[in-house]
Amino acid sequence: MKYCTIVIPFAFTPRWGQIVISSLKAFKNDRDFKIVIMNNSPERNDIDAVAKTTLGEGVEIRTTTEGQRIHAGSLDDYLPHLETPYMFALESDCTVNRDGWLDWFASYMKDQYVALAGWYWVEGPDIDDLRHYVNATATLYNSRILKMLYQECMNNQDHEVCYGLKMEKRFYHPETDARVRKGHVGPFSEYRGFFHMYPVAPLPDKWWHEPGNWLYNRASCQWEVAHVPGQIVRTMQTHAPDYKYNYYGESDEEAYARHYWAGTVSHNFDKHLVSVFWEADSIEWWLRREYALWNEVVPEPVKRISIQKGYVKTLDEELKYALSRVHILKDGDLVRVYHTNVQKYIEGQEVEPNLPGDGLNARIVTWHHTHAKWVIEFDEKPTGEPYPEQYEDCGKWYAETDSLNCVKR
Repeated sequence: MKYCTIVIPFAFTPRWGQIVISSLKAFKNDRDFKIVIMNNSPERNDIDAVAKTTLGEGVEIRTTTEGQRIHAGSLDDYLPHLETPYMFALESDCTVNRDGWLDWFASYMKDQYVALAGWYWVEGPDIDDLRHYVNATATLYNSRILKMLYQECMNNQDHEVCYGLKMEKRFYHPETDARVRKGHVGPFSEYRGFFHMYPVAPLPDKWWHEPGNWLYNRASCQWEVAHVPGQIVRTMQTHAPDYKYNYYGESDEEAYARHYWAGTVSHNFDKHLVSVFWEADSIEWWLRREYALWNEVVPEPVKRISIQKGYVKTLDEELKYALSRVHILKDGDLVRVYHTNVQKYIEGQEVEPNLPGDGLNARIVTWHHTHAKWVIEFDEKPTGEPYPEQYEDCGKWYAETDSLNCVKR
């Protein structure tokens, strides 16, 4: 039997898929493993970049169950099929970087009472950045314990979330209710009982959840969890994200693996208009980094056939398309504002919504940081259905809205 199964959630990122699989096939270990890709975007052909090239040889590709097609859900979706003693959760925007990388992770699993081995993420100095857990980025898990916790989650039929300092408060979360009823639960997507909450927004719908957050905290209650060394490397550049990557190992030069961050976030333009400032500002940097890694890591014959067959776009094609999908507002912009998301209207795919009072002329006033909404000032008193947080002040009418509810004019 192989030592472990490497499970990789995948969606929208053909070049990243080729990068991670190429790196896995480039290095040797004493321990053997199998590779499974969980395809979370089966409506697209992105998986062809692996499946229809030589990189797909020996790789099992599964379509994640509908309703589970998110990072954490796809990991949970595979657990009933897990047969190896260990499971290694790996993201598509990762690489392994030297021989013996798996043996190094395995060295931390000293016996059957070590639940997992991964990088303990505690970032600062700002309190908002503190994330005290090991998430499922490049982490080795004990399958015996995973299966126990999977069953524990399946048996838990509580639909409400307890939260607060002593867990004395109750919150009905519709998403929790729906997932429990459909059986779409598991240790990677679970958050009933353990989650990290932003102090600046102490509301039950504002917690920060990462795949494996609950799993780390729950495992720590009963078993040993091993923290492998690693560190974040920052970009320190303008028009770039804060994080360049993080490495796993004693030093960057001797890293056993790296996580490059934002692999799927950087392709949000494939899913919707990009309306978040830091995403829009980083798009070109992300895509150029991805393309450089692809050129460095993926074998030349695979790159050549991928371009010829259209499994991946050229950098120029992708940049042009990505930058055309940016929809960023700023203070003072004149807009027409609607009650609902009007992306398809902006793109010319649907007619203009015609609710009474829709499409009213307004001006962007400022960004409401606590509510994460734009404050708008209407040209005239609104008619029809009220907008969120609508109010009058000194004869002027205001409300709050999302970027994708606005059309620039």
